[in-house]
Amino acid sequence: MWVSSFEPTLHTQLLHDSIPRQIPLPVWYFETRTIVVSHDGQFVGFSGSKAPSVDSLGVSVISLTDGKVTSWFTATAAEGGDLDPLNDGSFLLRVHDTPETISLYHLLGPGRYVKLGAIPGKVSSLSVSGDLKHVAVVTREYRGDAWKTQVVRR
Repeated sequence: MWVSSFEPTLHTQLLHDSIPRQIPLPVWYFETRTIVVSHDGQFVGFSGSKAPSVDSLGVSVISLTDGKVTSWFTATAAEGGDLDPLNDGSFLLRVHDTPETISLYHLLGPGRYVKLGAIPGKVSSLSVSGDLKHVAVVTREYRGDAWKTQVVRR
């Protein structure tokens, strides 16, 4: 799967396809950030930014059966967001509230989601298991502003 750099179209070519299929992206999207396939191979989820200001985040899901695109989630203020497929066919959305902080959402269907929580620290990377039972988070704390001072009497 890929998105053209010159047209807002998702191209898919599955093993049984002789040529790539082209699915136009909704006009809401200025760019895509992540594209993932559901574990059952029936759906493609993608996240992207709104045109022209790129300050909002949307997630839509494409049915590979009929090519229908359905909006699942919209955030009016976000620095971006990454999508992960989960074992049950749903998706995990990692919303970048700021360039270094992340909120996690379990996307269950169009307009149906549960906010799982927010990570208040500066996140370097994050990995979540497909069953949502385990998570690994790497945070970063910059200590370049710490000074050591030694007082010497003469």
